Amino acid sequence: MKTLQQTFVLLTLATTLQGCASLTKMKNGLFADNKKTVKTQQPQKFTFKDTFHHFDKVEVNVNRDNIVKMISIVQPELDEKTKLRYARDVHNSSVKHNIKPQIIIALIDSESDFQYTKISHTGDLSIAQINIDIWNREFKWMKKSLIEKSKLTTKDQGYAVDSMGRILAVLKKRYEKKDRRWYARYHSNTPKLKYSYLKKIDTRLKLMAKAQYSAGEVQLAMGSR
Repeated sequence: MKTLQQTFVLLTLATTLQGCASLTKMKNGLFADNKKTVKTQQPQKFTFKDTFHHFDKVEVNVNRDNIVKMISIVQPELDEKTKLRYARDVHNSSVKHNIKPQIIIALIDSESDFQYTKISHTGDLSIAQINIDIWNREFKWMKKSLIEKSKLTTKDQGYAVDSMGRILAVLKKRYEKKDRRWYARYHSNTPKLKYSYLKKIDTRLKLMAKAQYSAGEVQLAMGSR
């Protein structure tokens, strides 16, 4: 009788241990399967091949007649008086801030079509489409004079174009050495948005280049750059 009881206890213990082992194996199997199916999605980095025009590097004549000519290429419907006024503004900003006039013209046309009354959905103002909040925070941090909102919305856009030159000078200093198309950061630092913006700028640069030079002359004007 005692032997029978001992045998029963041993069988019960063995069955229990086997059940625990099976349960542990099943749990481990379930968790292992879960671990295999859960994958972390890595965000894809947006890259693009730079096939854009080189006219942004060409040293063009910065006299006002030449700037009027370039403005006329992108905005032929503007009256002559307006073209002359904007040519003066572009010339002054270009010389003061060391930014090529064709870049300023291409950006203004991409931003506003030279319409100084335009206000974007984000509140950007003037023909330069300047976001006051963003850039005044930046200039405050840099301990520079702030942009005055009231001066951006007048018919005389000299102040707005000069402010664009100030912003471009900041971007140029920060990014020119590592970013061939640094001026596209005027619109966005996001690669995908920058690429879309560059396509707009490139269209305008090509038009101005054709008016200025033949394809061979553009290469010659660029020299070894």
